[in-house]
Amino acid sequence: MIAYLCLGSNLDNPETQIHSAWQMLAKDPKIRILKSSPLIQTKPVGNLNQPDFFNQVIEIETFYSSDELLQKALTLENQMGRVRQEHWGPRTIDIDILIYEDEVKHTKDLILPHPEMANRKFVLELIGSINPNLMHPVLHKSIADLLKDLNKKEVE
Repeated sequence: MIAYLCLGSNLDNPETQIHSAWQMLAKDPKIRILKSSPLIQTKPVGNLNQPDFFNQVIEIETFYSSDELLQKALTLENQMGRVRQEHWGPRTIDIDILIYEDEVKHTKDLILPHPEMANRKFVLELIGSINPNLMHPVLHKSIADLLKDLNKKEVE
């Protein structure tokens, strides 16, 4: 299965944290990293009184189910010292599953595709740098078209 993950950090040398998470994911025999976006610095969303984030999107091939991949991400975050605090708060590492194949899911633990993905320009730009033709499984638009739509909204 092909999935897109967003790695983010704004604590404890964020660039190093993302690189470490990337390396840990790459060592897993059930995950193969296919492509990665550039690493970019972004303003925080929600709680603006915190350091800027660094973010990167990776395209992976995985033999984990979406639920197993979520557990893998949560375990990795925990191993790297993430403490779950406020929803929009700072974090050492954050690993979000953006898209998992064309799976549409809404459980208490996992929503696919990521519910905020189409509203976050930096996420669309990062995915677009890897695969602009990737189709959003709910909105049935390409990442490139979603980015165009979001840019139009910003101008209005």
